[in-house]
Amino acid sequence: MNEEEALELFSWHAFGNSCPDEEYLELSRSVITYCGGLPLALEVLGCFLLGRSIIEWESALEKLERILDNDQIWEKLRISIDGLNKDGKEIFLDIPCFFIGMDKNYVIQILDGCGFSAEIEIRVLIQRCLVTVDEANKLMMHDLLRDMGREMVRAESTNLPGKRSRVWRRDDAIDVLTDKSGAEEILGITLNVSGHDNVSFSTEAFTNMKNVRFLQLNYVQVSEDCKYHPMRQLRWLCWHGCPLDFIPHDFMQQNLVAIELQYSNLTQAWKDCELLGKLKILNLSHCYGITQLPNFLKLPNLEQLILEHCECLSEVHESIGELKSLFFVNLQDCKMLKDLPRSFYKLKSIETLLLSGCSKFETLEENVREMLSLTTLFADFTAIRIIPSMVRLENLESLSLCGLKSLYLESPPLLQGLVHLKEVYLTDCNLTDDVVFPKDLARTHSSLEVLDLTGNNFHSLPRLSGLWMLQVLSLENCNLTDDAIPQFGTLPSLVKLALGGNKFCWLPSLEGLLKLEILLLNDCKNLHAIPMLPTSLKRLNADECIELIRIPNFSEMSNMTMLQLNGCVSLNELPGLDESLNCMMTLRMLGTNNVTKDFLTESFLQGWTGSGVIYLPGNVVPEWFPDFRGTQHFNMPQIIGCNFNVLTLCIVYSSCHDVFHSPEIFIHIINCTKKRKFVTQIEGIVKASDEDYLLLAQIPTKECNLESGDLVKVVVRPEDSYLEVKYVTVRVCDKAINSQNEFWYQFWYLADDNDSDREDYYGFDLECDYTYDYTYDYTYTYDYTYDYTYDYTYDYTYDYTYDYTYDMCIDDDDLNFYDDYDSDL
Repeated sequence: MNEEEALELFSWHAFGNSCPDEEYLELSRSVITYCGGLPLALEVLGCFLLGRSIIEWESALEKLERILDNDQIWEKLRISIDGLNKDGKEIFLDIPCFFIGMDKNYVIQILDGCGFSAEIEIRVLIQRCLVTVDEANKLMMHDLLRDMGREMVRAESTNLPGKRSRVWRRDDAIDVLTDKSGAEEILGITLNVSGHDNVSFSTEAFTNMKNVRFLQLNYVQVSEDCKYHPMRQLRWLCWHGCPLDFIPHDFMQQNLVAIELQYSNLTQAWKDCELLGKLKILNLSHCYGITQLPNFLKLPNLEQLILEHCECLSEVHESIGELKSLFFVNLQDCKMLKDLPRSFYKLKSIETLLLSGCSKFETLEENVREMLSLTTLFADFTAIRIIPSMVRLENLESLSLCGLKSLYLESPPLLQGLVHLKEVYLTDCNLTDDVVFPKDLARTHSSLEVLDLTGNNFHSLPRLSGLWMLQVLSLENCNLTDDAIPQFGTLPSLVKLALGGNKFCWLPSLEGLLKLEILLLNDCKNLHAIPMLPTSLKRLNADECIELIRIPNFSEMSNMTMLQLNGCVSLNELPGLDESLNCMMTLRMLGTNNVTKDFLTESFLQGWTGSGVIYLPGNVVPEWFPDFRGTQHFNMPQIIGCNFNVLTLCIVYSSCHDVFHSPEIFIHIINCTKKRKFVTQIEGIVKASDEDYLLLAQIPTKECNLESGDLVKVVVRPEDSYLEVKYVTVRVCDKAINSQNEFWYQFWYLADDNDSDREDYYGFDLECDYTYDYTYDYTYTYDYTYDYTYDYTYDYTYDYTYDYTYDMCIDDDDLNFYDDYDSDL
């Protein structure tokens, strides 16, 4: 960053303004000089100096002046860390070693159990830019700060990891556990191994670790007939894939706050244990051997019980009714569970109850209406046939009863009295009309944000006008005719409208839905015309609308990112579409032969300026791609005054048989000069076997880190072997399709079932560079703890065309691999 940019960034963090206070101007410029323009250092030090006196600033500058080498950024950042109190420093070291990527609230619970005021201390870390929290409430940390924290721990004992306060490196943890060298200094140790690695230790390795607070041993095996040693300071026990039949008594210590034993071999949770008065969270998900749960009286303050996918669990102990602090219960996919003890329904503290997938669960007791704190109830695909009246559940916000095809609803209507409902999911319940809704839905349920009634058989619908907060409305496959289709104009907050699979021929006006972003009309076989649409629309899906003959003019639809018209065989024109292509990310036109010929001319695509994908039927390569056999390698052009910022790819592919999903096509863009590769995936949509499909893709060169003069190689491969890539052409342009400055490169892929090298390449695992941490990362299960509702409806902006990309360094072996593949072809 230049000096002025650095001064502005620093000022925002140090003063809350774009420029420093006058009396601090020279001091600010001195700080910027010593930070060398590094944004992270400017942010961290700015937050540290916020609100401090000139004397304190001068003291900080003295410390900076002693750091002569500008590359010693860690020492500069240490100034902010040294300003933390004792507890703040401890938490700063705990996070990079154990808790990056974990839910903030979850971590706070664990750290509070260690005697910290964790919420306050983490707030200070956030204010000083030492820690961040992402949109999913996960704790994150800049790589430099993470490495610095870990290095501070390593420096405690450079040669003896067993003498450090925290052990997080895999090799160090294995050495400590193998050599039994762990000492009293260890406060936490984490080891994640693959279930196939068969790493095993004797429990004697823990003999001297008397102060361990955090213990994570995912998929670690222990020797048989081992003695266990009490860990009285243990707060967090995380042992995914635990090989034991039950939790050892010596691990069940009184200071435990959280126990996580997902995917373990447990047949019962515990035989006997001390009073676990501090235990808040018990997660035994995917423990397939557990058939019943023991007495809960030793866990009096348990708050969260997570038993998802305990498929053999058939009984929950009646003592669960004594857990007065329990507010979250997840029993999803406990397929043998038939009911809950009556004592459970007496609990006034329960806020979330998840029963979805409990296929034998038959009875929801009438006393459920007494659970006055209940805010979330999910019971999808259970055996429940009778839903008792829930009129007293005034705090209920989310209700999901999908797939209850034999559902009988007692009078009054199901939703009556649930005045604070925000989300209702009642898909595939064979519902008809007034058994669900009060007469004036808007008056009684003005808080509704999501209403999903997909797959029912309505003759008419309640009056929807006046639902001012409704954002998502799904009425797909409800047999709606022109007489039953409601008016949507008075739903001012509507973002997603799903009407696919219905029988109506005409749609009412939608222009008044000024916030509408997604409109789904797929499989409306009788639909003749789509009316004028609001300019806010981002995605329109009208696949298989075989009678559709007229669509609105798209010239003003500047926000459109996805248009799907696959199989619209009666459609003859796309008015104004060429003028809105500049914002389009994905356009799918397979089976719409009457209009796709327009796309084969360069003039039609001259507005296509951004990144995106277009799918067309057939194998006719657009005329603006010359028919010439070229090479897979090419150099980025070098022309004065031109920035070649777009790669345009034309790909022809087919499938040897029909598929029920869309396999991915991976595009590798290898920068041989910089030894980097960029990989992105695109859906290989297939409608029928033995048909060719044409895919046009534009990728900005900036995303691929390509510059003039770089030697580049492009490789395209399908995810599945039955998807054949036949032909690939690449063109480099300085602006867009219609640029005057362009270069093109072309190469062929010829299918050969006997080509063993090709088969090897198909089998190349693109994910091997990162899936290890993802698969066994301890953050995998925490979504079930706090993200109760796993909301699949709100993801209405998801564009799966470019949902997977990564950019990484490669070595000479990688380059040789691609070269060998090239020469064989």
